[in-house]
Amino acid sequence: MKSTNLRSLLLVLVVATVFFGCKKKEARFIEGTWKRTKIEMRLGSNPWEEITESCNLDDTEEYTESGNWSYYDGTNQCNPGSGIMTGTWKFAADNTKIIYTYTGIDGEYESTIESIEKKKLVLTYSSGDLLGTQYKYTYEKQ
Repeated sequence: MKSTNLRSLLLVLVVATVFFGCKKKEARFIEGTWKRTKIEMRLGSNPWEEITESCNLDDTEEYTESGNWSYYDGTNQCNPGSGIMTGTWKFAADNTKIIYTYTGIDGEYESTIESIEKKKLVLTYSSGDLLGTQYKYTYEKQ
């Protein structure tokens, strides 16, 4: 009986190690530079509608292992300005969300990770307005 319980416990530990180990490995994919390839929007639960403009396609985001984050608006800016935003990032909710802080702006801001792979990242976030506007950003790793 003790042998069966010990085997069951070992099996649970092995499965948990593999499961959580894979999640950590996937999470590490985020480190590096990501180029935006698509922007979509929807109101409430309506279908997603692509709203990408050519000026969005040279925008990049960089995630460092130390938790720093940078956004570069590229040379083809939709709204000319400094084109650079910095802050920090961290995973939350068992690596299903990213919490951002922005330099010079109070508060924390949350995105949901829809998918993360070695070369593709899809994030969604809610604008917080009364219409339930949501945005979906798709990136390709550089």
